[in-house]
Amino acid sequence: MSAVRSGSVAGPVQQGLKEALMETLTAILSPVQEVRAAAEEQIKVLEVTEGEERSIGRESTGLVPGAVVG
Repeated sequence: MSAVRSGSVAGPVQQGLKEALMETLTAILSPVQEVRAAAEEQIKVLEVTEGEERSIGRESTGLVPGAVVG
């Protein structure tokens, strides 16, 4: 029986999100206040993107996180 992971996303999309997250986290550590403020706004965008990604994963797999399958 093969396992289907809930919330899995196609490789290129997931890689792009990882890269955006790393750039944003690096910017948060910047000594320049404007750069940090922009990074904080970007985190808000990434939070929304992550929520949408999880919704798409649930819709495509039909699985709900925490649900018992068996």
